[in-house]
Amino acid sequence: MRALDRTTWALTWRLTRAGGRTGLLATGLAVAAAAVSTTLLLLCAAMNLGFQHRSDRTDWRNPVESSRPVAVEAVGTTFTRGVPVTVVDVARLPGRTAPAPPGLDRFPAPGEPWVSPALGALLDRLPADRHPIPGTPTGTLGRAALAHPGELVAVVGHRPTDPAVTAERAPDPRRVGDIVTPTRVASFTGAPLTDGMGKAYESVARVATVLVIVPLLVLAASAARLSVSRRDQRLAALRLIGATPGRIAGLTAAEALLTGTAGALLGAVGYAVLLPVAASLPLAGGAWYTADLWIGAAPLLAVTAGVIALVVISALAGLRQVVVGPLGVARRSRSRGASAVRVVVFVAVVAGYGLITKKYGSEDSLAVYAFAAVFLAFAVIGPWVVRLLGRIVTVLAVRVVDPCCQRLQETREVRVLP
Repeated sequence: MRALDRTTWALTWRLTRAGGRTGLLATGLAVAAAAVSTTLLLLCAAMNLGFQHRSDRTDWRNPVESSRPVAVEAVGTTFTRGVPVTVVDVARLPGRTAPAPPGLDRFPAPGEPWVSPALGALLDRLPADRHPIPGTPTGTLGRAALAHPGELVAVVGHRPTDPAVTAERAPDPRRVGDIVTPTRVASFTGAPLTDGMGKAYESVARVATVLVIVPLLVLAASAARLSVSRRDQRLAALRLIGATPGRIAGLTAAEALLTGTAGALLGAVGYAVLLPVAASLPLAGGAWYTADLWIGAAPLLAVTAGVIALVVISALAGLRQVVVGPLGVARRSRSRGASAVRVVVFVAVVAGYGLITKKYGSEDSLAVYAFAAVFLAFAVIGPWVVRLLGRIVTVLAVRVVDPCCQRLQETREVRVLP
């Protein structure tokens, strides 16, 4: 592409270095804004992915009835020192070969308790008569059976005739998933819970992500316009001395690409550095496994590429005046204000959100996307509202200040009289 040839890159680098202290400061701020946006966007994606990983590892505690069962599974909750301990009772049916539950090397024999690392450490500190489960722990549960590192979970093996896997249990609607009556299962895959605290946290996380991502997108877009005045003056001068519109667009894209790439890479490094810190923060019952918050190489590249593309597009969006009317830019002519069309767009988005939530409900994923569109529409209508308020304040200021100025002038004239 000719607009981004070697000459364009060389000229962009020279102009960036020759911008002086003010130019370097603006460039540094643009890089910092892109870096902050990238880091926080990645952390938001990691939080949602982490909740999904937690849910996937706890689905096995919500057993599904099978017509060809090989084992029986029941779930209960006991408390020690006011802290809940999840106890999963399992039993192999006679003559059947049952797979090992998640986090175990083998199916537990009758009377064998397997405990999570956190529960094992708690049992070591408690006297034997205060243990929430009977017997001595046989083994330690792996990560595949736990929602978070500090979760207290025990898997206890039983005989098929033991009351723990035969007696009916009444579920508690206040603690969805905490109590599950004995269920004959063919495997320990389970099914996702459709309600409960886990789903509530996931819904809150999606809404919080929307509330964070939209301002971050606006920040990333604004990063490309931090030095817009200086850049427009410079590009307009180049246009007046004969630079083609393609060359002007290439210079703008190259500068935005440099700052956006530098900021996105710094943001990715910041995400990697903050990953252990984020994993140590307790949320929804406990801290996180660091692997749960790692979004993977492909999403990481997608987010960084999206931030870079947003910075470049935002920089190119304001070039029309420079390319078409460089003389007006050189003379610092006033640009057109925000159009009232923004109001129409905002009203349409809000109306669409109302229709979607009425049809699908506020818990549907489509409603979350619609809410994100409404929040983004605030950024669209914001400049128009500020412009309108500015005009109103200006009119009111003239009406109020003029009489005051007149009285002050009359007072001064009276004082100078002999």
